[in-house]
Amino acid sequence: MPARCCTNGPSARAIVYHNPPRRPTGTAAPGRRPDRSAGRGDGRAQREVAVDRGEVAAALEAGDLPLRRVLLGDPQEVGGPDLGRDRRDPLQEALDARAGRQHVAPFQVDQLAREPVADRAPEVLLEQVVRLQRQRLALVVGAGRGLGRGVAVGLAGAGAAVVAVARSGDELSTLAREASGVRVEVADAADPASAGTLLAQYRPRLLVLVAGASPTLGAVHRLSWEAFSANWHADVRIAFSWVGEALRLPLQQGGTVVVFSSGAALQGSPLSGGYAGAKATQRFIARYAQDESDRAGLGLRFVTVLPKLTPVTGLGRPAVAAYAERDGVTTEQHLLRLGDPLTPAVAGAAVARLVGDPDLTGPEYLLTAQGLHPLG
Repeated sequence: MPARCCTNGPSARAIVYHNPPRRPTGTAAPGRRPDRSAGRGDGRAQREVAVDRGEVAAALEAGDLPLRRVLLGDPQEVGGPDLGRDRRDPLQEALDARAGRQHVAPFQVDQLAREPVADRAPEVLLEQVVRLQRQRLALVVGAGRGLGRGVAVGLAGAGAAVVAVARSGDELSTLAREASGVRVEVADAADPASAGTLLAQYRPRLLVLVAGASPTLGAVHRLSWEAFSANWHADVRIAFSWVGEALRLPLQQGGTVVVFSSGAALQGSPLSGGYAGAKATQRFIARYAQDESDRAGLGLRFVTVLPKLTPVTGLGRPAVAAYAERDGVTTEQHLLRLGDPLTPAVAGAAVARLVGDPDLTGPEYLLTAQGLHPLG
């Protein structure tokens, strides 16, 4: 739905943006340099209408939800939360109470500015809206199935505006139907061009890298080099490409990049070829990136999550069966050894907590059915 924007005069013309709003290329607020990155081919319409600045304040006071969705953000419709914040806007809270809504912790909506809405110039307001939307955006790479899908669903359920990236359009279509507030992008995560294009287009506050290849299962002497090295050409390349782009762009200050490695990086995986080594390298990439961000003063946070092997994903099921056969036990017996399975829902809740809990400041976490466990 189009949304209106306020002006300084009693009545003037303002640009109407479809969600999410963007400034036309080459324009800027007074005293600011032109924003050449905005409005890049997002395909959303914009037009001009006459609006009254008093209309804005009246609409907000009356609880005009379509207008409120653009000016203050609505986690059900537009931008979701300001990831990693824990502040409430009194006006937002009052409007939510009137509409019978409640925000889901730990995500909260932050206010645009302290001054009254009607007193802001349209250029300033539009810039604030763009910034607000980007602060509330999470981009999940590898969201078509498994733990990545769980992360996308979990963040959307917590109020984030989620962009889900995967190679399978069918899987993404199913995800979009089942999880409200999720936008989908069909792309090959291992293609470096995908990283550059999508990060420049969305500039997310939160980037979660879950995509990777399922390893070919077999003893090390039974695998070809191509099979053994598959995860180096997929998982490592994905982390290398997306993390590198996050630093070069860079992402907005205060942003978080979560890299999904594997518990195999800690103890090895003798039936998965180069999988464990590839996952260990992802940890190093995240560590190196954190160091480079700190040295350059970028204000980015890089976190590695190492999920335990689970039989509920397409990657984990055959691995569990293979290790059971190797040990001479049934799959059921091997599952008893593993304990409670890690589920996609647990993974989604864990990432939501990771970016919302101020006590979780560590660089690496083991992820089990019980949640996150910091690694020393």
